[in-house]
Amino acid sequence: METLNYDELKEKIKERDIAKEVKNAEQEIDQINVKIKTYQELKMQYTKTANQHLSFFKKFFSKKEYIKDKTNKNFAEAEITSLQGNIQQLETRLKTLNEFLLQHKKNKVPKIPESIQLDQDGFILISPPEKEILKKENVEINLEDVNKLMLVHCTNFLPKNKTIQCLYEGNKFYTHQISLEGVKKDIPYLYHRHTCHFTINTVVLPTSDGNSWNNLDYIILEPLESHLTQFPNHLMQSDSWTYGSVKLSDQAILIVREDKISELKKQNPQIFEEYNVMKYRGNYQKAVENLLQTLGYEVYAAEPNIPNHAKSVECEEEECLNSRDLALNYILDLPYNGKSKITISLEQLSLMYLIFQEKNNSALRKHLDLNYSNVEKDISESFLNFWIGSGIVKLNENAFTFKNDDEVYMDLKKT
Repeated sequence: METLNYDELKEKIKERDIAKEVKNAEQEIDQINVKIKTYQELKMQYTKTANQHLSFFKKFFSKKEYIKDKTNKNFAEAEITSLQGNIQQLETRLKTLNEFLLQHKKNKVPKIPESIQLDQDGFILISPPEKEILKKENVEINLEDVNKLMLVHCTNFLPKNKTIQCLYEGNKFYTHQISLEGVKKDIPYLYHRHTCHFTINTVVLPTSDGNSWNNLDYIILEPLESHLTQFPNHLMQSDSWTYGSVKLSDQAILIVREDKISELKKQNPQIFEEYNVMKYRGNYQKAVENLLQTLGYEVYAAEPNIPNHAKSVECEEEECLNSRDLALNYILDLPYNGKSKITISLEQLSLMYLIFQEKNNSALRKHLDLNYSNVEKDISESFLNFWIGSGIVKLNENAFTFKNDDEVYMDLKKT
């Protein structure tokens, strides 16, 4: 089955609607012809009876019946003329419609469901399908058919400059409480997530961390073949991720919740030039599945709570650098931006280690593996990975600095 892009889908919806209009017009012409035949029969009947009454009138002066028949005959003639005018208008419209269909070489009505429409503003409006869509289970992503694979990204944030930014490049800061010797502080830190997450030919399900995306604002569809080199790991339908932000192609489709469109027009009118914009109504998961199937893509079954990312090098880097910055910002008492070159002393590095040992700092404490006991190795593998993952570099006996994120990522990939 061939896949459709945005413009091709829009044309197919027009063709479907025009084919329906042609069928309706042809049916209306048939109904009018039935009416014309009825009025023609009435006209013949009234003409005959009028002539009979005229003959009778000449003999017996019966004028009233003759006038009545004459009036009925004239009424039938007027109705026939009016209906013939309606047919002429319909036939003119039919000629235009059939010329359009002939130009597009479509002999059959395109198989576009009624749940996908062009609204009065010219937007494609997608809704959940009339029937439940059958989804493929246990999918093995085959890149030989990459042109039949569609990335799906759900978000409540409108991508700027047509780019889905990872949290790191978007300078997203979070806050976490850290303590040292009982002194607690709410510490801001840059989130070192370099990944952007997608599903393939399916829609993300609610996750165990509370992401349900009720009333989701945006869904982005993007052909996978435009980004093959950005995916560092095995592709899965339920969670595939890039390393780094994703610049979207001209084929990208931005699906917007129906009641969000007016606000988008006012605040971001340029979006309608950058994207192929559609609206959705109702359940976003079912609406997007409906669109995927209509575009010619096989719909895959989504699997919730797949822990692949949690076990990945990308996640390990993220956790190590987030933990490092939390400790750094505590001892420096400033919001280190997580990117600039920075130098700390041996004393400050020692304080960082104490922070990791603090009982209340469970998110940091896990890196140390304090229950570790091995006479053959001085430190645990988890702490060794943290040391590599935090990018600590010794400059001299009393000065330490940190590698940048890309350098840390490459080091972790070697371990």
